[in-house]
Amino acid sequence: MPTSAGHPVTACEQSDWLVVAPTRAELFDRENERPLTRDDGLGLYHVGEHEPETLSELAPLMATDGPRFARHGELVSEHDQRQVLAGALGAAGVIAIAIGSVVFINAFDTKQTTNALGVVEEEQRLDGGKAALGGVLAGVGFTLGGAGIALTPSHTARAQAEADRYVLFPPIDPSDKVLDAVGRYNQRVRTRCPRNPSR
Repeated sequence: MPTSAGHPVTACEQSDWLVVAPTRAELFDRENERPLTRDDGLGLYHVGEHEPETLSELAPLMATDGPRFARHGELVSEHDQRQVLAGALGAAGVIAIAIGSVVFINAFDTKQTTNALGVVEEEQRLDGGKAALGGVLAGVGFTLGGAGIALTPSHTARAQAEADRYVLFPPIDPSDKVLDAVGRYNQRVRTRCPRNPSR
């Protein structure tokens, strides 16, 4: 979609230029959890790229009176925090289970003795303290893993977060304001680049 700055004319401009393109997003209807496709979104792409740019990362580059690009970072921050916390709890759970298993296995000991006839006998002994500690650690690990699973964002939340991360939707982000903000950004790119189109 054309902006007020037109098209890049130099390699310098092309390296930072942003292109506005219609972008489809797959969401889920919050009411009935059914797939929902929105074709009215806009994504911002660097020239030649097929993946849209992360909108919150563009916020410092955009004029403050345009769409609130930083808002998209705010929309996905809770999802990202939950995902990181869920991953950390899951990893801690796996570590606790592994340590608990090692401690429990080491609670069993074999002692060899020689009886009066000179026959070597083996006696299995169990260190109750180690066995209990191993069981407790494994239990804590399963609890942490369960908490991680519970905190993991749902498929619906992940789909919404990905859309908020990359796509501008009307009416919150009207297409004319998006085009205006990107046009002004591209004009600033043109201003700081050399004027000679051959470069």
